[in-house]
Amino acid sequence: MICYYCWTDTLLVNALKLKTGPMKEEKGDLYVLTLPRLSLPLVESIKALKCFQNIYLIDPPKDLLPGPAGKGLKLLIYSYYYQALRRQLPSPLPHYDRMISGGLWSYTIPLRDLLADESGKLPITLLDEGTAVYGGSLTAYWCDPKSRFRDRLFRRLFYRSSYDRATRSLEDVYLLRPDACLAPGNLKIKLLPFRTEAYEKLMDSVIREEDIAPYQDRKVSVYLQPESEADNRKTLAIIQALANRYGPEQLVVRPHPDSRTSWDSSSIDPAIIVDRKAVSFDCIFPQVDWSDKTMVSRASSCLFYPLFGLHQQPIIYFVYSMFSNGDEFLIQMLSTRIRELYSDPDRVRIPSDLESFKAMLAG
Repeated sequence: MICYYCWTDTLLVNALKLKTGPMKEEKGDLYVLTLPRLSLPLVESIKALKCFQNIYLIDPPKDLLPGPAGKGLKLLIYSYYYQALRRQLPSPLPHYDRMISGGLWSYTIPLRDLLADESGKLPITLLDEGTAVYGGSLTAYWCDPKSRFRDRLFRRLFYRSSYDRATRSLEDVYLLRPDACLAPGNLKIKLLPFRTEAYEKLMDSVIREEDIAPYQDRKVSVYLQPESEADNRKTLAIIQALANRYGPEQLVVRPHPDSRTSWDSSSIDPAIIVDRKAVSFDCIFPQVDWSDKTMVSRASSCLFYPLFGLHQQPIIYFVYSMFSNGDEFLIQMLSTRIRELYSDPDRVRIPSDLESFKAMLAG
């Protein structure tokens, strides 16, 4: 029996592909951490397919205090986080032979600790969920691949021996594009199927024509990231430059589900579509022809999935260098790898500032 653990729409879709593809002969339970960004209708659609033996919904532990301090305190008290999960798990706990999860240890380790209490050794398989997993051995042994300081803090204060047990249990990774993995190391890199019969049924149940139309009909799509108000002003300048170049009627902007800043197209032009629908990009992008499109983002994995899943090569702009904390080393390395995988590397563009971005648009 396999335990699948998901907390994003990407993980849900890819868990279904794995369960109905390479793992179709293995029974499996699906555990879902119901973060605000996750689509519960998508979970219900997956449940209707009856591919998993059981589906367990887990509420994330509540913050101990309001605001960022409460979130940090919750994470630093591991026993609180651990017990908050334990109270929601089935009793007695099932025996699992493997855990399949995403590349964020802060979610994976507590559940693994709980399940390993009953099942002893519990090997871990990582599942494609975006940028972090493509780091391979560079990030597979990190608690927080976005910040080296936070990584050290989590290892020493939060996880302790749990961290070592989890990393020793890690065996393999399933990716849509195995040759894009930056550093396989000792991990076995395996191919995640792009489509399965169950996946196609899921798409039929969750995708409507109006969800696809903005991306199919318009030339340029922008994928926002969580950002400060100061960075939000830079994002507006980028979108203004795109509107000047292509016309606002050619733009669709997709806010990030974790963003704390609001974005209103009326500040530039109401003709720009802001797609706030709860439909996952993982459900949308296979339905669109991206060959002649332009995609722009600071560091979103949305930019490389047309290549990884459809073998299409839109013009993509990674604009991380234009922001104050543009030291996202993983996306820097991955954007270089993507350029190597493109037949025309000039279609992968990495401007250093707003002026170079405008020059690339003009060219």
